[in-house]
Amino acid sequence: MSDPGSELPPPASRHGGPRSPFPGFGEPFEGASILDELPLRLACLLWEAHREVSAWTTTGPEERAGMFAPGAVERWAVSMARLARRDEPLRPALDVLRELLADPAGTDPRRVAAACERISAWAGEHGAPCTRFWFLSDASRCLPGDVRLLYRVGCLARDAARWEVAELHFQQGVVVARRVRDREGQAMSLLGLGNMHYRQGDTRAARATLTTGLRVARRYRLGEYEGRALHDLFGVAAHGGDCTRAEDHAREALRAYGSGHPLIPRLAHDVAYFWNNQGHYARALRVLQALLPHFERDPEQRTLALGSLARAAGGYGDAALFSRTWSELWKLVEEPAARAVVTASLIGAARGAICLRDWECARRTADTVLRIAQERREADVALAAEEILNLVEARWECIPELDRPGYMASSGRDSTLVVDLLRVLEEGAAAR
Repeated sequence: MSDPGSELPPPASRHGGPRSPFPGFGEPFEGASILDELPLRLACLLWEAHREVSAWTTTGPEERAGMFAPGAVERWAVSMARLARRDEPLRPALDVLRELLADPAGTDPRRVAAACERISAWAGEHGAPCTRFWFLSDASRCLPGDVRLLYRVGCLARDAARWEVAELHFQQGVVVARRVRDREGQAMSLLGLGNMHYRQGDTRAARATLTTGLRVARRYRLGEYEGRALHDLFGVAAHGGDCTRAEDHAREALRAYGSGHPLIPRLAHDVAYFWNNQGHYARALRVLQALLPHFERDPEQRTLALGSLARAAGGYGDAALFSRTWSELWKLVEEPAARAVVTASLIGAARGAICLRDWECARRTADTVLRIAQERREADVALAAEEILNLVEARWECIPELDRPGYMASSGRDSTLVVDLLRVLEEGAAAR
């Protein structure tokens, strides 16, 4: 809508609209993005719910009695009566917010937080990421001492590249966790912050923060977080080209996770992706083939793995495997569950096609990536697709050496990390 303000219901609160404590969202007022994501009537109802919860959480408990204007409950009941049948799953949560309007001084913050979490989860399932964020943020504001809620809000902000918002929540999580001696929450928040620095490209800050998180995890014997810290430190070392340190971190992460841990397949994929970038196609190929059975029920991760496998097959010179992999990947291009990763996967497949000199396949794949990137306005992805198309136009002469078929494809003995990964993946597949 071009002028959402004209469609808003009258204020139910005596207080003005809350000022956003989250810089960087680019909204004219807090929660405005809710109005752009959902059908108008429901969007207005949820925006009003968000506004009232925000006002309630920023008002001291001793000042909450009578904070909502007369008639607020009646107006809310009218809005609820107009709720569409498809939106009925939201009714229990919205009923809690009606109780909040009726008794702002006596309503339990835990009930309000739980209602906001339910709305957030519903929004995530219905393709409304901003609504999902704002209601999870509301839940966190209801329970400011809940480290896990702070972490989850930070992760949503980080994934949306809202760095200031993410940093605020992760750092607050560290402070709260230290105060209450929640060592798991402290490690979790530090790793979230370190991962955010890595995504920003600040590898020095990422390494320092992740190392602090690793020390906390080891001091308090938190194996889960030790594995995650080492996993992320592997990514930092790999990004910096420190191959020896990267493989050491990956091996330590594998040991810390322990057999059967659900994050092992993702670690294996990250290592295989790293080997592809290093030209170690034979190593990557073996791990990726053992990895695919672990992602049969995860379209997003399977799509990523197929893109990496297509690149490894092309680099290794196995045209038949490349063709089979590319065909399966192509079927997932329009799969909603793979939307977030499909362009990265297709870029990997295009590189595999270039390795095999399959120029038509490389062109078709890169053209598809470029189309999707332009539709989504993803400039970095569009640039990567254009680079692939330039390689296709240049044919063989300008292709980097590590993308030539067979380069390091049979590069001597396997690293011990290959053996360790294959063993753990095969054990996991046998236990499924």
